[in-house]
Amino acid sequence: MAVEGIESAIERAKEYYKAGADMIFVEAPENMEHIRLIARELKGIPLLFNWAEGGKTPPVDLNTLRELGFKIVIFPISTLLKCNQSNDKSIRDNKKGWNTNKRNERTIPI
Repeated sequence: MAVEGIESAIERAKEYYKAGADMIFVEAPENMEHIRLIARELKGIPLLFNWAEGGKTPPVDLNTLRELGFKIVIFPISTLLKCNQSNDKSIRDNKKGWNTNKRNERTIPI
């Protein structure tokens, strides 16, 4: 989409579906107008929505995505972001000389 625009991305998506794709994912719609256009133009085709925090695509309420016809929503970096947040806290605790036994009470055992 970034190179040729939304209309071209939708046309390619239609061709992929005709060629046998089970589901369609249009990369990085940049606003709600694009998201609605994808849903409208690809109605009846199983659609995937990529919810990547911090990406070009705006966050959209899950009920809205469902109403638009998206069948699967993925969160590819959510857990990574949470892990980074936890890692940052752990490093800060270590710098403070925090007792790791207390941290172990809050963690999931391996």
